[in-house]
Amino acid sequence: MPRVKNKQINVVSDFNMNNQKLTNVLTPTLDNDAATKAYVDAMAQGLIIKTAVDFSTTSSTDLSNCTYVQATDKWTTTGTVTFDSNLLANSARILVKNATDKRGNGIWVYSSLNNEFTRALDSDNVPAGEFRSGVFVYVNGGTLLANSGWAVSSPIGDITLGTDLIDWGQISGSTTITAGTALTKTGNTLNVNVGTGLNSTGNTINVKADGDSVAISTNGIKAATLTNEDELVINTGVYTAGIDNANTGITISSTPAGDSDIDVFVNGIKMTVSYASVSTNSFYFSNDSGVTARLRASIVAGDRLYFNAVVTGYSLDLNDRISLVYSTIK
Repeated sequence: MPRVKNKQINVVSDFNMNNQKLTNVLTPTLDNDAATKAYVDAMAQGLIIKTAVDFSTTSSTDLSNCTYVQATDKWTTTGTVTFDSNLLANSARILVKNATDKRGNGIWVYSSLNNEFTRALDSDNVPAGEFRSGVFVYVNGGTLLANSGWAVSSPIGDITLGTDLIDWGQISGSTTITAGTALTKTGNTLNVNVGTGLNSTGNTINVKADGDSVAISTNGIKAATLTNEDELVINTGVYTAGIDNANTGITISSTPAGDSDIDVFVNGIKMTVSYASVSTNSFYFSNDSGVTARLRASIVAGDRLYFNAVVTGYSLDLNDRISLVYSTIK
């Protein structure tokens, strides 16, 4: 049974964890230290474990206030420095892996007092060979890269700091996640490339609908007939010549697709249609006896066609052929 002594647990016999995890364990340094999963994974892959860093760069933009000086193998900084959306504090241990000059990649310690990064003592090749291919480091914090592991992927073998170009690759257990077809990857985040026929809202991907060809309902996508044409004549029983807002007695037979235009032709001549005013153009559609004009997107099967004789300057003849041309949902 364990005994508490001087704020420490002294285990004097077998200690049963009761199927629970032992968490927040440091990277082991002595033979009898407990090992983290990251350490075990790394050792299984032949990696050289370094003390975890606080944050990592996600792109070269994180280094916009930093300049790598190859002659001294240091970074100089101006103003504040932010890695992965986190402001660096003095003495922060950091991973630089996105430097434009790859000689500046590596594990560093930030000094806000001296405005510089210097190589971490366990990664400055003193003694020689401590920083080489296979070096692995775990990232503790960050918006995108928290809880990720990274290893030096090139060059292979020993590395001359300040001379060799250093590349890092992500390690996640024994698997590296890459963006496949139609995907992009930023840090540990995968995004879908939406093309011209798709859009995204929140966590939903939608198919865009061309109002002249398809429409979207709660049941999915519906195809549309592109050139539906109704050949009609005036209803002599309801039409009154010589006035505005005259009911032609003609109703639209099908609901238009999406926001498709509705063209009105009289004896083959295209007329003007109002979608917001009852007295602006020659024709308009209404569902309230001509009092208001229907918006284009609101027109449905059964709406009536009205004619403005005063606005137009002439009346319709009872023998006129009226054509409605529009897209309809199949």
